[in-house]
Amino acid sequence: MTTKESKDLDAAAPVDLAHAAPFRLGAAQVSPATRTIQFPDGEAILEPRVMQALVALARAEGAVVSRDDLVASCWEGRAISEDAINRVISKLRRLSERDGGGAFKIETIARVGYRLKAGCAAPTAAATAQTLEATRAPDRRRLLIFGGAALAACGAAAAGLMLWPRSRPHSEAQLLIDQGLAAIRLNLPDQTAQAVAYLREATTLAPDNADAWSALGYAYISNLRFTPREEQAAMRQNALAAFERALTIAPDHIEAHLGLVLERNPYGRWAFAESVLRDALRRAPDHLGATRVLFSLLNAVGRLRAAAPVGERSVARDPMAPYPRMHLAMTYWGIGRVEESLRMIDGAATRWPGHFGVWFTRFWLLTYNGQAARAEAIARDRSGWPADIPDWNFEACADTARAFATGDPADRTRALEINRDLATRGAGFAQNAISVHASLGALDGAFEVADAYFFGRGFQVGPYLFSAQQGAMLQDDLRLTHFLFMPATAAMRRDRRFEALVEEIGLAAYWRDMRVAPDYRVVR
Repeated sequence: MTTKESKDLDAAAPVDLAHAAPFRLGAAQVSPATRTIQFPDGEAILEPRVMQALVALARAEGAVVSRDDLVASCWEGRAISEDAINRVISKLRRLSERDGGGAFKIETIARVGYRLKAGCAAPTAAATAQTLEATRAPDRRRLLIFGGAALAACGAAAAGLMLWPRSRPHSEAQLLIDQGLAAIRLNLPDQTAQAVAYLREATTLAPDNADAWSALGYAYISNLRFTPREEQAAMRQNALAAFERALTIAPDHIEAHLGLVLERNPYGRWAFAESVLRDALRRAPDHLGATRVLFSLLNAVGRLRAAAPVGERSVARDPMAPYPRMHLAMTYWGIGRVEESLRMIDGAATRWPGHFGVWFTRFWLLTYNGQAARAEAIARDRSGWPADIPDWNFEACADTARAFATGDPADRTRALEINRDLATRGAGFAQNAISVHASLGALDGAFEVADAYFFGRGFQVGPYLFSAQQGAMLQDDLRLTHFLFMPATAAMRRDRRFEALVEEIGLAAYWRDMRVAPDYRVVR
């Protein structure tokens, strides 16, 4: 095949944004998978069709792309109007005027097509095809990092990640990578900051190591939850740059690709995130990071029965990680497997007695499942309290459990007042308040807090996830939704206001787009 014939085929090949490698246009960085262009003066987010056209023009490497080729690559050859192409090209032209026109220009070749003129490191067809191919050789040592924030639906704090190094040289850089990954796994403020320091040093010592750059990207994402909100955008840009550097070195690096595509929280983007994850798992069925993120996502969209076997696979493959067990215990509760749920969380408490996430998950499961008196006793037992959490938090838990244990109206009123007040302090407290109000029959209060939590209406949720002492910050684009589908909020789902809530959140659109139904809508 001649070079011209090869380029002609490339120009007409369909553009799959999820698999298209990032590239530069002058001073601008183009990330097709996230549909973003980072200019020196800010970021632009493109419509899918506009980004497809830009990728098609860029991969032609200065050759002319005909209108027919654009239809084939961006509209899959479907019959479209001339106006559709003109609209896309017009948007690209307006975009090219940013940065003084220094990034790229769109040139019209009369009666032929269009040509992109830029200082461009374009994504070749080969690089694009390789972007999500994962090596599955069984002899490669696999390292797992998981905490669950940006992509988790069950309330932990870091993205899912599984790295398998292409080689493991006995070097200082590799030691720093290993230490950085171990620090991320702990999912605590000091440790995530230390992970960033380790991995920055690793990339300095080994600038061509894609694993180091990808791990650094995840370290930045993990650190987001401990970063003040006004600094989170810069931290996210650091993560993007690290993932893109990894893909420049190794276009087939699946962890970097997933990080680049999914670094933005999937809230409101569930269908897109699920398609990326399922495609990754088709190519690499044993990819544990993608498995865990899919498990969290299915919980977030109310598909707990589909989530359970996915969660079971992740727990079986990494029995020493606490978060998957916590999340699976919650899922079991959500689908009515209460005995298994309580056994799993009791076992986790035995294995990790000082883990704050395990402690609170166990407390709430006991409170909501007929063992509130036991939960109150645990909350009042100082000897079992996890470290670095203020006393008033445990006292609030104890008073809440007491309301469930006694059923006394005065205890109920006190529990509602406490949780309504805590909802103003942080997003995690707001989630708890919604569940407590719904469980105690105060549905007006549950929907009032939901309005504040999801939409900022009525009152302002505080800047933290929980207490300032714990240091975890609220991310503007992250709102967890899994608790809306748990037994504690069953009364909300029976209320007419719930359908309006899930419509406004965007969950109903996900169910329509994916042609699936959440568990609560399925008659069994």
